[in-house]
Amino acid sequence: MRILLVPIGLLMLCKFAWATEAPRVNCPSSIHISAGNACRIDEVEVPCDSLGARLKAIPVASTCDVHITVDKSSTYEVVRSALESIREAGYVKIGFVNAGDP
Repeated sequence: MRILLVPIGLLMLCKFAWATEAPRVNCPSSIHISAGNACRIDEVEVPCDSLGARLKAIPVASTCDVHITVDKSSTYEVVRSALESIREAGYVKIGFVNAGDP
């Protein structure tokens, strides 16, 4: 009887482990800095200097890749402010998406 219970118990444990789902990670679709120096996360306007705090509030996992599209007429100061805010919030995988004309 004991010989039979051990394999059944192990099978049930394995089935439970496979049935549990890993937690889903929420990553934003897009971050955009527009020509008017406004920042948007998924079409919701956010002050550029509090972009990182907003990502944390959504919540976006710090393991997510953060992709930023910047309009070519945005100012350097606004882009720097947005990057600083994102880095200070703990996001390290930050990249720029080139969506404009070459």
